[in-house]
Amino acid sequence: MRQISFRLLLIDADRDRRELLTSLLTCRGGDVVSAGTVKEALKQLETMPLPSMIVLEILPLAPECTAFLERLKKDPGLSRIPVFDIEEVRTLVVR
Repeated sequence: MRQISFRLLLIDADRDRRELLTSLLTCRGGDVVSAGTVKEALKQLETMPLPSMIVLEILPLAPECTAFLERLKKDPGLSRIPVFDIEEVRTLVVR
């Protein structure tokens, strides 16, 4: 059985990049749940165990992202989850 070192929610509209990052992060010990839209991500958050972090593609989804981040801030359980821009994480994973 694989040891899980972190649980992550990945939100990225680009399916190919989402699949690549999911694969890379899983190889590094992550339990990765991915979503192509903010709406999908909100549904995932209702059913999955709380993630250690959320990685979000911000630019193309800017208006949706702002509403998503505001919703996270208002929820006491979700407001403690760190959120990272996908560009930050991609740089770290590829190294």
